Amino acid sequence: MTANFGSLLDLMDAIPDEAAAVAHFRAIRWPGRAFCPYCGGRRVCDFSDKRTHKCMDCRQKLSIKVRTVSENSKVPFRKWLMAIWLITFFKEGIASTQIAKDIKVTQKTA
Repeated sequence: MTANFGSLLDLMDAIPDEAAAVAHFRAIRWPGRAFCPYCGGRRVCDFSDKRTHKCMDCRQKLSIKVRTVSENSKVPFRKWLMAIWLITFFKEGIASTQIAKDIKVTQKTA
């Protein structure tokens, strides 16, 4: 499911909602099969919400956000993907004020 997006519009078309964004993050973070970022175990069970998991080796609860830059963030995955695309698209950088404006978050969040 990972792909290169030529424009922000391509990204938004390919990932139209939060569920698609979570699935895209999951495909990037855990290609093939989930693993525990705490112990590296492969015996990971899914909870019914499909966003929370539990490692059967170390018994830790986890999500795809654990040990990533978005770990303690309440910003939706779709906005994270848009911000990442903007940062990587502009080779000479992009101002945090512009990212904040483009994805509709505060400058501090951006």
